[in-house]
Amino acid sequence: MLKRSTLIQLHMLLAAIILPVILIYFISGTLYSFHIKGDIEKHVVTIKLKKAFQPDLDWLTQVVREELVKGDFPIPNGEPRMKKKKSTYVFRWGDLKHAVKVESTKKTKQLKMTVRERSWLAQMMRIHRAGAGDAFKILPIILAFCMLLVLLSGVYMALVTQKYRRPVVYALGSSSLLVVAAMVFSSS
Repeated sequence: MLKRSTLIQLHMLLAAIILPVILIYFISGTLYSFHIKGDIEKHVVTIKLKKAFQPDLDWLTQVVREELVKGDFPIPNGEPRMKKKKSTYVFRWGDLKHAVKVESTKKTKQLKMTVRERSWLAQMMRIHRAGAGDAFKILPIILAFCMLLVLLSGVYMALVTQKYRRPVVYALGSSSLLVVAAMVFSSS
């Protein structure tokens, strides 16, 4: 069994570790609720091809790179990828700040390229929606685990302290009933 002082230290350290991450999600979620999403500068470019479109990722990446340089757009970080959607192909290449989307058109020697540059606020919204790369996909998992440990250690400390045991048991029971009630009412 952990000593109370060790548990308090663990509780405090975990809270301090996850606070910056929680603030990112708290602030971006609050702004998102008020439809404040940041600015995205968008440019649409038609790419004229020398030969008919072919679904070759390497070839298309080179074509897009040349068009970005020609249009004085930044080359995004990240890995380009391509997916088939219905009867067309969609190419995406981007990072947190820059995004490029290219779609094939009905004309075989023409592509539609959309280049987006996100403001810092729009970048933060991407973090909130797990669209900011692999690091920000792992971060919420770590955050959830640490939050669970902080909550469990806080409840445990309250349960082993005579003064706080009864109110915590009542609070746990009440919130558990609310969760069950919400599940019952939302499923009907």
